Amino acid sequence: MAIALYMEFPRFTEQQYEAVLRELNLGGHLAPGGVLHCAGPMEGDAGWRVVDVWESQADFDRFRREKLDAAMRKIGAEMAPRVITWPVHNVILSERAPAWSHS
Repeated sequence: MAIALYMEFPRFTEQQYEAVLRELNLGGHLAPGGVLHCAGPMEGDAGWRVVDVWESQADFDRFRREKLDAAMRKIGAEMAPRVITWPVHNVILSERAPAWSHS
């Protein structure tokens, strides 16, 4: 079953987020099992927010165990986000909206 994750990383910065992406070395693509990823700052520079959709909890758990935790450790960041997870009923994506990045 597909899942969505809403994650808040207190005191996490854009620079740390970009460093994690470099460490993950996914070439701008999603990891196997990933469906959607979006991220941005929390209000008032309080941290960083991420919303992901994964094909299954097992896919996310494998990605976190095999890639994400190590990338976070390598940049010296603590992996202690506030996480809300729920089963996905539906995902609708625009055919006209290609992936984009602020950078």
